[in-house]
Amino acid sequence: VFMTSNAVADGMPRRATMVAPTPPPTPIWTGFYIGVGVGGAFATHDHSADLNGLRLFDDDRGDARFFGTVTVGYDQLFSSRWVAGVFLDYDFGNRDSDSRFPVLGPLTDVHLSHEHGHAWSIGGRFGFLSSPTTLLYVSLGWTQVSFDGDVSFSLGGTQHSRSFDLDRDG
Repeated sequence: VFMTSNAVADGMPRRATMVAPTPPPTPIWTGFYIGVGVGGAFATHDHSADLNGLRLFDDDRGDARFFGTVTVGYDQLFSSRWVAGVFLDYDFGNRDSDSRFPVLGPLTDVHLSHEHGHAWSIGGRFGFLSSPTTLLYVSLGWTQVSFDGDVSFSLGGTQHSRSFDLDRDG
């Protein structure tokens, strides 16, 4: 039988004493916060159809797009496990699409386009800390989204067009 173990002799260096790691700081749930985010979408979808040499439609959606968001808010911890707060979000980007239909029933040279401009939200949240780092919450808010759209077509040789600038709330 062969056996080994550490031996400590007088005058020999000893191992350093193990020191327990410092625990991470406790999260602070009361205060102001700000957040920013950016992203991109890179996709192209080109769809078209022909019937006996007649172009039925061209549908061009996508391209390199960007979007972003900015958030500001305030949360307040009350009691030992309850948090309430308010927030404001603003989202922006350059998403748009175009569709063309050379013939659509009695209409010719139909062109549809739309652009999503921006959106904003304001709201509040109320939650329970299930652990010092986990907030389970519900939120309630109001959002407004901005869309711009255009439609143009020919009917009986006369060109018609209409623009729509919509702000949807809810």
